Amino acid sequence: MSELWKAQPQDATAIHLHHIDPGFEPIRQEFVTRLGQSLYTPTISNDIAGDRGKTALAQEIDRSSYKGLPPYASYVARTIFIHSIAFPTSLQGIAPDELRFSVLAPTLEIGFIEDAKKRFQEKSAYLDDRPGAPLRFLTEANLTQVVERQILLSDPGTIRAELNGRIRTTYLAGEFELNLFPGMAGEVPDEVGGGKPLLVLLSYDSVSIGSVVDQAPELVARIHKHVGSDERGFRKLLNNLVFAVADEGRLKDMKRSIARALALQELVKPDRSKDMALHQQDKLKEWFHGSAKDANQAIQHCYRHIFYPSRQKLSEGADLAHTALEMTSSEQFDGQRAIIRALRDLSKLRLPEDLPDAPTLVRDRTPLRKGQISTLDLRGEFRRDAGLPILIGDAVFTKGIRDGVSRSEYIYQYRDLLLGPGDPPTSIAISEDAFVFTMTYAKEHGIWPPVPAAPATPTSPTNSGGIAPGPPTTFGGSVPSTPNSSEGEGESKLGGLPGVLSAGSFKYEGPLREALKVVLLEKAKSSGASRIGSLNIRLTELLDASRLLSVAGGVAGAATKVGFEGHYATMTGGEFEFEFTGSIDDALPVKDFLTSQFRASTEKMCVANFTLTFTGGLILDSDAPEKLIEKLTQQTVGAAFVTATANVV
Repeated sequence: MSELWKAQPQDATAIHLHHIDPGFEPIRQEFVTRLGQSLYTPTISNDIAGDRGKTALAQEIDRSSYKGLPPYASYVARTIFIHSIAFPTSLQGIAPDELRFSVLAPTLEIGFIEDAKKRFQEKSAYLDDRPGAPLRFLTEANLTQVVERQILLSDPGTIRAELNGRIRTTYLAGEFELNLFPGMAGEVPDEVGGGKPLLVLLSYDSVSIGSVVDQAPELVARIHKHVGSDERGFRKLLNNLVFAVADEGRLKDMKRSIARALALQELVKPDRSKDMALHQQDKLKEWFHGSAKDANQAIQHCYRHIFYPSRQKLSEGADLAHTALEMTSSEQFDGQRAIIRALRDLSKLRLPEDLPDAPTLVRDRTPLRKGQISTLDLRGEFRRDAGLPILIGDAVFTKGIRDGVSRSEYIYQYRDLLLGPGDPPTSIAISEDAFVFTMTYAKEHGIWPPVPAAPATPTSPTNSGGIAPGPPTTFGGSVPSTPNSSEGEGESKLGGLPGVLSAGSFKYEGPLREALKVVLLEKAKSSGASRIGSLNIRLTELLDASRLLSVAGGVAGAATKVGFEGHYATMTGGEFEFEFTGSIDDALPVKDFLTSQFRASTEKMCVANFTLTFTGGLILDSDAPEKLIEKLTQQTVGAAFVTATANVV
């Protein structure tokens, strides 16, 4: 007790078992020599108190988790050890609750005791690991030590190859196109490619970052600024890429997680595990199945440093800002999701479902402030200007133009189509011959308001369908094509503007609720029709088709057919075209398949057609049309092309 009296720990109000320190050489010799417990020498050195400059497990836990506090892990390990050398064997060990009471003292927190027990039990190489066994040390290494030995035998080249493959798998799929481990600016293209922005993930051997981030790494800044094999050219699409960089302090954990996964993969093989106890075989399988999750978490915890284009730059030389990720449990197998979440929280990234920036903000930050710009060039500004958000897809961009038109900030023109405030919404083309004007510019140059279209010359009092002829439907001063145009029945150069297709048939393009109301409650009724024989809804977004599919079934008195047509391209260059027609029940698994494939596709297109054929007709002079509209618009659906065929009286 002389050593204890000399040290006089501040937490000691009485002498406990945990004050007996095997790290003190005379006490160690008492155990291994006088008491004849030399078999426990490896146990003491590895788990309780190291010798010859080596740090034992309990000491490592105290250093990392209880700095400035009493050595809780060492107290736990010492108490378990004293109870492990009891005789006979049936008395060896201590129950968890007894351990807590044994260590507990007025100055010690019971919560820390329990925490230290869990940490020590998880990593100990010599604790008895059998289910239900008391806390006691063995003289031979347990399963933890077996795995550690196998980790030491793992080939570094195999570990590297496996790690690189798992990094690619973790970050490949998503809204960004992955550019993995570039070593120079020439390996990162300065082009739109598949339409996705780039996620440039740098090799952990090339670049890693410490705890302080005060500037972008040299390779990151160089890739962001330059292009070409000689790196003399300057990058134009500065807002089209983000960088992911490894954390220097977490490299070791990432590599170890892969080595452990490979070690477990080897140990679960029948020829390696057949001689182990059944509980050890079960534990190995449990660890192996969880090793993929552990590896993915370690990879994402390591690649936590994100550099993104911003005018609020870290330092001179690169328009880049920095953020550090904190991964959630739902993102453990999807590396891009955490990056997207972080950039959205910073208002740096917009997904298709997000609201666009204010039209005046876009006007003032882009060349549109001069009065006009093509939609192609305006879309390009979002890829060039680091002060603008990164757009995933074109939906937010086109939504922003429509929003600007509706707020009387913009005028949109595409060939013969002129779109201004008060006009029905239409699709927005991203093209060199599609233009956005500011309202001021459009008024000053006579673009808006449009010149009224000349009235059409009547040809006959009525047509064969009983619908009186009149002037062509105009939309912002432009005239839609006739039903007999070369673009096919039900389509026009304006993408389906409101009008009559043929005798007893009507069409309208716009938000689904609006289109249904115009076709069923206005055009069909005003034409003198009494019933609708069939209704066709055409959608160009798979998400909208999925929503309508969930509510289109069970329409009273109607038979519903669904059609899908389109194509998609895979990351590796594969192409797939599809065409489907069938019932709603048959369409559901097709929709699920397409949804999963579209997430990882580089190019995709889907046109969906819903055709409702009414037995006996949908009676217009009743509440049936309103009920049908309410049913079909339970889910929010975007633009739709609606065609109705009526029975005309």
